[in-house]
Amino acid sequence: MLPSTLSSSFNATATLIYKDFIVSFLSQTTSHQRRTTIIKMIVVILGIMIILLELIVKQVDGVFPFVTALVSLCGAPLLGLFTLGVLFPRANSKGALIGAVSAVLSTGWLVIGNITYSTRGLLRNERKPLSIAQCDVKLNRKLTSYASEEEVFILYRIAFWYYALAGTVITVTVGVVVSCCTKREGTINPTLVNPMVRRFLHTDTYPHVSYNADDVIVNEKI
Repeated sequence: MLPSTLSSSFNATATLIYKDFIVSFLSQTTSHQRRTTIIKMIVVILGIMIILLELIVKQVDGVFPFVTALVSLCGAPLLGLFTLGVLFPRANSKGALIGAVSAVLSTGWLVIGNITYSTRGLLRNERKPLSIAQCDVKLNRKLTSYASEEEVFILYRIAFWYYALAGTVITVTVGVVVSCCTKREGTINPTLVNPMVRRFLHTDTYPHVSYNADDVIVNEKI
């Protein structure tokens, strides 16, 4: 069952990459055989990447922290973009793009730094003892700590649970700052903004918004 699951996952991912990023660069006369070959090459590349990631996972402290870090690397900018668009009407495409890129680079820097020092043995999440069976010493004992861990940069010692929070905050913060420093783009559809934020659209800066029952109507444009 596992090989079939991997095969379907590779095929679905390869097809998604092909449709979203590659098909627009191909001519209409490209043969079906050539298109199929391109998708097969993408599957091979994905397989090589999985093998390389497996070699990295062997060096880190567990699979779960590594997977969580990778998910945060991709999911945090998406959550930040959603939050930026819903809560900040002033946000524009430039702010969203630069904010997301900044979050990916910053979070990736934290992940790579943490993995690098973990593989060197300078960072280790030591598990606390749970069993007291056949324990002939005092229960309140001090666990062995790694003196070299103090030499590691403090941001690299952040637990992997906070990577998603850090990426989201960076996306929103950078996005708002860049949006405020760049030109406003077009009009704002109030239905796409959080209801708590719509009250701030009643200014000269944004379209005038009037409420008709449950519908939101834009009466004027910028």
